[in-house]
Amino acid sequence: MAKPFLFEQMSWKEIESAQRKTRTVVIPISMLEEHGPHLPVSTDYLRPYEIAKRVKKNFFLLPPIIIGNAGKGAAFPGTVSVSAQTLKRVIAEMCESLHFTGFRKILVFSGHDGKKHSNAVERAVKKLRKKGINASYITTSVLEKRAKEKVIETHGDSHAGEKETSEMLELANASVRKGRLVKSFPNYPKRGSALDFRKANPSGVKGDSTKASRRKGKILIDEAVKNLSKLI
Repeated sequence: MAKPFLFEQMSWKEIESAQRKTRTVVIPISMLEEHGPHLPVSTDYLRPYEIAKRVKKNFFLLPPIIIGNAGKGAAFPGTVSVSAQTLKRVIAEMCESLHFTGFRKILVFSGHDGKKHSNAVERAVKKLRKKGINASYITTSVLEKRAKEKVIETHGDSHAGEKETSEMLELANASVRKGRLVKSFPNYPKRGSALDFRKANPSGVKGDSTKASRRKGKILIDEAVKNLSKLI
């Protein structure tokens, strides 16, 4: 059965040999970020990695690259954020390195899709394409959009709520603190610092994680796996 080649487990000789089968590589990225009192800070990088591992095709899968721009969650302990400019540069240079060593289709796959974060990655991809490198960018939220519209009940659910908690129940059930589920719909200030955003949302949740279920998570993850498989 076809399956991803897990990059970190291979020797360079094994990688070179496997390049005869495929030169496609997926890079799961996202930073450590608060996801309420009930989800681990690994939530945003774990989801794309685990989704990609379920695709039944030959491609190279890098280990999660733990980098990103956090935006509103930057003031919570557990969040580790870099500037948009640093993120752009790291992604561009990593992809250039992969291209130099023979990879010809590079997909940057993020579990976080904050505006500054996504804009930085998109700018990196645009720069790479101008250099003739076949790079692209996708997020978990894009891959599962149709499934979300069908199964997520909560209007305005966007962070550590019903959707992400459901996905983590499917992908890493033991990591969900089920006695600490939160329902929260904060009123964020139009402007302010990361500390202001934390004050407006003490739990770090925007949505209703109490409505999450593993059944919903499986539907969301299956949709993402199917659509990622088509892209690859």
